[in-house]
Formats: sequence, structure tokens, C-alpha cells
Amino acid sequence: MKLNGCCPTVSETECPPSCPSGPRGPQGEPGPAGPQGLQGPPGPAAPGPRTDCPCPVNFVQGIGGNFSLFCGSEPFKIFDSNVPTEMFMEIRQFESNINENLCELTVTVELDDGSTIVLTVPNPNTSTSTFEQSSAQFYSQMVRRITLQCQGGIGATRCRGFWNSQIFLRGSNTNLNCDCPVFVQNEEFGGNLPAQSGNYSLPCGGDEFTVFESGEPVEIIGQINLNDFQSNIDSCELEVTIELNNGSNLVFLIPNPNTSPTQSESNTIFYHTLDTRRITIQCLSGGPATGCRGSYINFLVLRAGTS
Repeated sequence: MKLNGCCPTVSETECPPSCPSGPRGPQGEPGPAGPQGLQGPPGPAAPGPRTDCPCPVNFVQGIGGNFSLFCGSEPFKIFDSNVPTEMFMEIRQFESNINENLCELTVTVELDDGSTIVLTVPNPNTSTSTFEQSSAQFYSQMVRRITLQCQGGIGATRCRGFWNSQIFLRGSNTNLNCDCPVFVQNEEFGGNLPAQSGNYSLPCGGDEFTVFESGEPVEIIGQINLNDFQSNIDSCELEVTIELNNGSNLVFLIPNPNTSPTQSESNTIFYHTLDTRRITIQCLSGGPATGCRGSYINFLVLRAGTS
């Protein structure tokens, strides 16, 4: 399409008749720029990291054990700590013989604020032909102490079962309100805390035996297990003392686990302590037993962070 000289934006056929003909003149200089528009309000900022989250879970330590108690026996403390401990736990009663009646098991969980969680695990025996079991679970961020008490029941003589616990350890390198992260080794294989285990065999009425000692205060999760002294033979009670850096102690008394003439049994305690300096055990005297034997394991909680 040919453009007309006086109407450069339209063709000759579209140019209005009043437009004079003739050659197009030179193009003029560009005019001054128009005023700049007003700047709009700033857009929304990009979302940053949240600061209201609780400290992240850095590692979860699993630990488990057994209990075997006579009906009407004294409460058995199976866990103690000098700090609030976050925990998810199951306690289970089960028959070891078909149609075996068990007493009711009362589980008392003492929390850091002075309140308690109380659970009752009933006699699981409802059939004469199968092995049966009953269990209860709890979760809290503030666990300080857990006790079991075997009581009540018709035609029963004992409580028997096991417990499983998961202890949650939290830490962060970036949130200054959190503890430092826990050192975890062998992360490529799922990760684990540094740990050492051992065994003991002690005479009743003997001296204290140191199973752990540290030159510096250290955070520990551990357990100690007391077995029948020999298969179906009584054990003396075992006293466990955890000495802390401030001079205070946590003390456990593990009862004789032999509640059956035909089966081997055991009782287990566990603990989570900051500022631990020493752990001792002593096989107490009394009764027809001649000794204590069992095993223990300690996990070091080293809050080293990352380099």
C-alpha cells in the first residue's frame, strides 16, 4: 500500500480530499517526553522462614524393657529424669500361659508441672484357648517419672509384660531458642547415638559397683535390666543410683523378677539425665537369693551441632 505524503499513515485512496497534494516535507524533531507516571505501591514481600515453630526434632531414641511383678507389690519406678522428657510410650500386659489371669496394672506418669497421667492396663484373659494381651499408650513433652503398680485381680498372682518408649530429642543450629542439635553417627545407615553396653553379676549384700563415670557432666539416656539370677531362681533387689553434677541423686529399686516357677523373667528401668557424673548399682541382701545379674546400656547425647 502506497502512503500519501501529507497523510503518511493512510493510503492515497483513504486520504481526505482536502489534503493538498505535493511532496512530503522533512520530519520534525521529536517533541519533549511526557510526564512520568506515578509509581505504584510495592508488591507483597517474599515469604521468609517461620519463626513460630517449636524446635525441630533432631533424633528419636527408641528403648524398651520388661516387667514381672507380684500382685500387691510396691510401686515400681521404671523411669526417672532430672529434666522434662518428651516421650511416646506403650505398656503391654500379655499371658505367658493360655488362660492365665493377670492382675490389673496401674501406670502413673508424673509430669513436670505436677500433674499426672494415670492408665490402667486390664487383665487380658478373656479366652481359654489363645494367648491374649492388653496395652495402653501415652505421649507428653513433660515426663519426669513413670511407675507401675500391680494390684487387684481374681485368681491372679502377677503382672507381666513389656514396654516400648521413644524419646524425642530436639535441637537447631539456626534457632537460638533451641538446644544445639544432637550428634548422630552413621547417618547413612539410619543414624544412632554413641552407645556402650555391658553385663554384671554381683553377690547379694556386696559393695557398690560403678557401671558408668564421666569426667565432665554429660547427658545420657540409658537402661538397666535385672534378670532371674538363674533360670527360675530368685534374684536380690538391685539398687541403682545416678549421681548428678549438682550433688543430687536419682535412685531406683529394681525388684526380684522371678514370678513364675517355669519361666525366666526380667525387670527393666530407664532414665534420661542431664549433667550425669556417675552410675552405680548394688545388689542388696535379703531373702533366699544369692546374687543379681543382668545387663545395661548407655547412649550419650552430645549436643555438638554441625561444623
